Amino acid sequence: MGLKYQWVTLVIMVVVLSDIVSLDNFGVAAADKSWKPMGTNNPRTLEYGRFAVREVSRLSHQNLIFVSVVEGQSHAGEGKLELRFTVNVKKNNTPEKYNIRMYDEIWNGVKKVTMFMKIN
Repeated sequence: MGLKYQWVTLVIMVVVLSDIVSLDNFGVAAADKSWKPMGTNNPRTLEYGRFAVREVSRLSHQNLIFVSVVEGQSHAGEGKLELRFTVNVKKNNTPEKYNIRMYDEIWNGVKKVTMFMKIN
């Protein structure tokens, strides 16, 4: 077999396999679809927002005051609830907005903020 024939065979195999094996089969695309919206006025959502702001305020020694949840999503899996949401905060009476990522291991009560980033 010539090199040109091997390349053509390889290209055909890649095209055929890409139709058979999609990202959904490995859970890559499906994982993103599993994020569910959180109601911004839901008591549980507000509890998570307050917790995250209080925890970051305590650890960073900043005077952050929770105002509201703007939007958010949750994902249940691997024994914990993962959350990503945006909150309005007051810092020294100045309104600010932050993106938050956190998780809640509901079975043992462990909650942890993994990201708290100011939005400009």
